[in-house]
Amino acid sequence: MDELREEADRMQAELALAERDWKEWAIARSRVGEVLDPVKASSSGRTWVHSASVMSEGYRRTRSG
Repeated sequence: MDELREEADRMQAELALAERDWKEWAIARSRVGEVLDPVKASSSGRTWVHSASVMSEGYRRTRSG
């Protein structure tokens, strides 16, 4: 009986680690999605382009002349 209890405890510990890893992955994925989202509309109706597009456009302008 003790062996089963120990195995159950190990499984619960592994499950807790897996759940923590999953939550961390979900948070990271959400943050990446926010950064990579190409266009966001604000409540004022303006369209905001993400910073990577703005930065690349500025880079093209400085390189072309």
